[in-house]
Amino acid sequence: MHLRTPVLKTLALKGRMSIQELAQATGLTLNEVRSACRTMVPKKLIIREAPGVYRIGYHGQKALKDNAPVRRSTLEPKVWRSMRNLRVFSVADIQGRIDTGEGQRTQSTIRGYVNALERAGYVVRMPRRAGPDGVMQERWTMVNNTGFEAPVWRRNRYEIYDPNTRKTVSIAHQKEAA
Repeated sequence: MHLRTPVLKTLALKGRMSIQELAQATGLTLNEVRSACRTMVPKKLIIREAPGVYRIGYHGQKALKDNAPVRRSTLEPKVWRSMRNLRVFSVADIQGRIDTGEGQRTQSTIRGYVNALERAGYVVRMPRRAGPDGVMQERWTMVNNTGFEAPVWRRNRYEIYDPNTRKTVSIAHQKEAA
């Protein structure tokens, strides 16, 4: 379970609380609670009422009601939006649109996510084509655009969770064949 989930559930039950009260109620350290709160405020899962005092927000209540996973922000939503916009794409196309300045690391993350989506049936590999620099590039096309929210690649479980359809697609059997 991610650190944000117990904080969110505690605020839903008890209402307005300070960081110290949250730490005591959840059993987390002060630093863990601060870190969780710092990431949830911009997403409007929780509302900062005063320095060090928080309450659950509308989006937090909705996430708990829908039993939606509270997840950290990654490159996956940016990659998903780029794939939806481009429809036919290469890893270099996506990397050019969301460049984080991390180069190889970003490229390998994009490639891993696209490969997982391919195994789950969201994208299909197309014939290679020469890119602007003359180098042959792998390309994909999106065939299963389920909506705005990016499917979540759960690497440790070998599955894709799609928050748009609320379904999980196992890619474990494809992993062994690959």
